[in-house]
Amino acid sequence: MLDWDMVREMQAARITFGSHSVTHPDFSCLTLEEAREEVSESRRRIEEHLGSPVTAFAYPYGKRGSFDDSTIAVLRDARYRWAFTTENGQYGPRADPFTLRRDDVRDVPAYVLAVRLSGVFEHPMLRQVEVAGRGTPRRRRVMAPPVCPSTS
Repeated sequence: MLDWDMVREMQAARITFGSHSVTHPDFSCLTLEEAREEVSESRRRIEEHLGSPVTAFAYPYGKRGSFDDSTIAVLRDARYRWAFTTENGQYGPRADPFTLRRDDVRDVPAYVLAVRLSGVFEHPMLRQVEVAGRGTPRRRRVMAPPVCPSTS
């Protein structure tokens, strides 16, 4: 876990930080007001500690279903510029900036990450393979969102 001193040190090395929510909720379970509070308070806390604007968001759980078009509207209204899902893959120049994909880099050796970033895996067939450690293909673990409590 990072503390604020570590985050500021990383920021000084030109790493930017976005927000992720305060309580890590499944946004599909929230009212619009609750969603607004999650994104605004998360942003406020980070901006207070770092002194720079927060323009990016990463959805808790990150899969469609744990956020929806109303969540995206809340982010747009709050003037976020983009938001990241946990969907794997690349995206093109016309991608929706509020449903950006990303690649999992946990447990990936630096040389594999360098090759990935070089674009050599842009071929659609090669995008399906994820390399872990010694080159063994694996499937990515995904944390399931909690079940929404009943509102009836």
